[in-house]
Amino acid sequence: MSFCTACGSSMSETDRFCTACGAPRTESPAIHGSRERSPRTARRIAVLTVVFVVACALALVTGYTVWSSPPRVDPAAVEVRIIP
Repeated sequence: MSFCTACGSSMSETDRFCTACGAPRTESPAIHGSRERSPRTARRIAVLTVVFVVACALALVTGYTVWSSPPRVDPAAVEVRIIP
């Protein structure tokens, strides 16, 4: 039993066209279950990886600058008490 390369539905060995989508039968050069990726998929993964790394770097830098700086206090609002 083989499968349609366009829609993935099952095809008998004698079918010349897919009964679900009508695509012509083509011989798949890859074995089922292989993890070969098209250049478009590989590029998409690379772009998503770069976006993820940049977002993490921005989150780390922003978090560091927010949490590492001392709190801003208005000097006029500070009350000094001297204990005798």
